[in-house]
Amino acid sequence: MEIQSTAIEIHRSSTSGAGIKPGQTSLKILEPVQFTATITRNLGNPLLSLPNVDINLPMGIVKFHLHEEDVKALITIALSATKVTQVLSPDQQPSTDVKKDGGKGSPPLQRPGAVPDPAKLARMESVTEVVEVRVKASLHFISLDFATRRGPLFSAISSDVMASVGVYKEMVKVKASVDSLSVTDSSGEDKLKKIVSLAEDTDKASSLELKLDTRSERGSLDPLGEVKTRIAQVKLMLPPHFIQQLLEFVLALKEVNSELVINAAKLSKGGVQAITSKAWDKYLTIDVAAHAPVLILPVSDTSSQAFMVDLGSVSVRNMLLPLDEGAGVEAYGINLDSLKASRVLIDVEGDYKVLCERVLFQPFHIQLALERNLCSAWYSERPTLSLNCQMGEFKLLVGQEDLQQLVALGKNFGKSLSGVIEKGIVLKLHMYVYHIVP
Repeated sequence: MEIQSTAIEIHRSSTSGAGIKPGQTSLKILEPVQFTATITRNLGNPLLSLPNVDINLPMGIVKFHLHEEDVKALITIALSATKVTQVLSPDQQPSTDVKKDGGKGSPPLQRPGAVPDPAKLARMESVTEVVEVRVKASLHFISLDFATRRGPLFSAISSDVMASVGVYKEMVKVKASVDSLSVTDSSGEDKLKKIVSLAEDTDKASSLELKLDTRSERGSLDPLGEVKTRIAQVKLMLPPHFIQQLLEFVLALKEVNSELVINAAKLSKGGVQAITSKAWDKYLTIDVAAHAPVLILPVSDTSSQAFMVDLGSVSVRNMLLPLDEGAGVEAYGINLDSLKASRVLIDVEGDYKVLCERVLFQPFHIQLALERNLCSAWYSERPTLSLNCQMGEFKLLVGQEDLQQLVALGKNFGKSLSGVIEKGIVLKLHMYVYHIVP
């Protein structure tokens, strides 16, 4: 079965007037999108290893045009929806009332039983190979043009965006990837310049693979699933004028910022409490390899002098360490490599290409070892959480000229931000600290 659409688009009315030219009654937020949806159903031929239902949603080009008034409206709608949800669904946070079982609330987790028979697990694994439903969506090209009251701010472009979900009998698999990503500064008076770009030797911006085990019979220390993520290195160029306009936009949302922060904190609290009370003894197998961003801060909008901060690369992996009496510890290995800072000379007339570099902060690494006792409710031989940190050799080489340029950078950024601060805009940050007790 095939479904075709030729004209899906979104408009904003001219009541606000932001970004609307004289004579216009509306402004397109989403350009017309064309796509074809194909739905294939396997009639049960055992010789064909096809999904029972296969849904394919390829889309060509998607273009968004957003104004800061649109963002305000979307946040307001989201807050209204949150309030309605809270009214219709009463709060079901875990009870903190003292129980008759010694004041511990919910009963402690029981000792895990025997590990499932390997032959039984093999049979379950073979069953999961039958795909019940598979949904795949892809975008060849997606762009976002964003403007504020002062005019255009940036344009973001991404290509070859893909996401797929496969529902098996006792497993769910999710895959997603983005091939390219770039952001162009459109706030300056001269030609457009890239402020976000990928490293030259990158073939994919990011990829994600997620497997969730939905078996009803699973060993007590079996993982809930697997997560594998790869993130490429991104170069961020942050000239003072762009940071100033970006902050002006963020501070212009002060009407909704406070309520948004409060609601986000409440949701975070509920999530932490739910995980703490119900899922402390569960874990996912994690394999994350990410190249952290490279930040380039020009001393001024016209200067070729700049400071570059390379946040290096991050890798996170975990494994299960079986202990006595059927207990287990989830062990994380977290490595941060090649962190460094430099003073560089950039091509300010072009795309901010680095012409030469003087390393100020020699590359060093940090290793973190985190252990989480999955059975802390009844196994006390290991602490609930333990963290060990090791740092490599630390070298800092700074000369008088480096300090002079650093002072100039601070002054120029201070001047750019002073106009924002002098407007009397004050952000109230609501800080919530929760004590997590498994």
